[in-house]
Amino acid sequence: MKARNFREIKGMPYTRRQYMGGIPGSKIVKFTMGNPTAEFSHTVELVNLKEGQIRHNALESARIAANRALEPLGRDNF
Repeated sequence: MKARNFREIKGMPYTRRQYMGGIPGSKIVKFTMGNPTAEFSHTVELVNLKEGQIRHNALESARIAANRALEPLGRDNF
């Protein structure tokens, strides 16, 4: 195909109904870490200050960085 075929947008693309299905699954691997049943004196939460979208890979990298920082405390101590 040549570039002239895509130079102008002629309308909405046709998508078969068969291909349109449901909501895609979540790409976040884990939502909780550590020991969720233990009582701790401090909590840490990740909160966005401005309204906007945060990509799943940014949330996953923040989770991994927090897990690396807390690993020296032990498996059940956070």
